[in-house]
Amino acid sequence: MTLILVAVILRFVFKGYYRFLIEARKIYQDLTQLYEKCQEISESMVRDLEDQITQGKNILMSLEEKIACASKDFTKNTSYYPTLPTKEKEILKLAGQGLSIKEIARRLGVEQDRVTFVLQLYKDFLA
Repeated sequence: MTLILVAVILRFVFKGYYRFLIEARKIYQDLTQLYEKCQEISESMVRDLEDQITQGKNILMSLEEKIACASKDFTKNTSYYPTLPTKEKEILKLAGQGLSIKEIARRLGVEQDRVTFVLQLYKDFLA
């Protein structure tokens, strides 16, 4: 009788263990599929980001070229900054001609600090 009881218990335990193994295998397969799908999605996202970075770099290079061309013309033609006061226009014009801060201030009768300030504000256009 004890042996029969042990056999029934073992059968119940093994049956439960077998079900557990089947369920664990199914979970493993589901997790594997999810992992593969996540890999596909992340690879696709990386490719999209790389494409966007390339497009952004191309746009940036184009803008840098346009800015370089515009900044050369900016100091030569005061019509590019018509809203500036006359003195500021003259400061930028003289700086574009290569005069020093001291010389610009002397010619225009303004403080050197004012010339420095204006040149700092518009330094990107004087390169």
